[in-house]
Amino acid sequence: MLLFTRDGTERQPNGKTDKGAPVFRSEKTCWRCGGLGGAEAWKHTGWTCFRCGGKGIDPNKLEEKLYTAEKLAKLNAAQEKRDEKKRIAREEAAQVEADRKVRERDEVLSRYADTIKRIRAAAPIKYNDSVDYDDEGVDPLEGESFLASIYRQITVQYRALTQAQEDALETVLTKIETEKARAAAADWIGHVNDKVELTLTLEKVVSWGEQYSFGGVTFLCIMRTPEGHKVLYKGSSPYSLGLETEYDSRTNMSSFKLGQTVRVKATIKEHARSKYNNERETYIARPKALETKA
Repeated sequence: MLLFTRDGTERQPNGKTDKGAPVFRSEKTCWRCGGLGGAEAWKHTGWTCFRCGGKGIDPNKLEEKLYTAEKLAKLNAAQEKRDEKKRIAREEAAQVEADRKVRERDEVLSRYADTIKRIRAAAPIKYNDSVDYDDEGVDPLEGESFLASIYRQITVQYRALTQAQEDALETVLTKIETEKARAAAADWIGHVNDKVELTLTLEKVVSWGEQYSFGGVTFLCIMRTPEGHKVLYKGSSPYSLGLETEYDSRTNMSSFKLGQTVRVKATIKEHARSKYNNERETYIARPKALETKA
């Protein structure tokens, strides 16, 4: 009669269990020394593995039960049935989890639909307005800014915001929306080549070049009128605007004091739009300070 191990290998029995069932016994590698018979770690006690006596063969033989073809077929059929039940259970559990994620995603996206629109309107977009919110992992906001992290939390991770996050987000969005509304309402001043008198508040100064190199230093002074119109002067002599400087002991340098207000006479040189937010910008040339206001 043919007998087989559990994995289907044909074997001739060479022993029996205590209950008389046929088995196949074979040598197996000593688990303590891995078949090497000893180890350097044991050299202080003689190197030799005490389990196998240096032979590398485990003293307890490997014992495999043997089955008839009919019995093996029944065992395999029973195992396949158990495996199928487990597979079905895994698939059902996976579907339940998938449904839960979709439900939570839809709830979060619905809850923050207006917030998503406000963030997308306020923050720079990396791709375009046709980004599919249902596409896992899509993150059209640039950089690692606060708005980008909040946007990912809502549209990629589908996690609700804490109250502190909502308060901070509202503060940031309100500031951006107010600035965008102001920029949209700001207009150009006069016409090109017009001579105008303006009251200007200095917001920022950018410079480039070196004093003793060809072309020298160029300054870009960004200013604003009391009505909110943006005015820029680009040239080598911002002192003609009547701007005051202040000394910074940390850098051992002088710089133009931001926030100061001056009154100047100048010529409208150009009307342009900001590359950053499309705000209308009026460039002036040949400014001359009329008076300085505190």
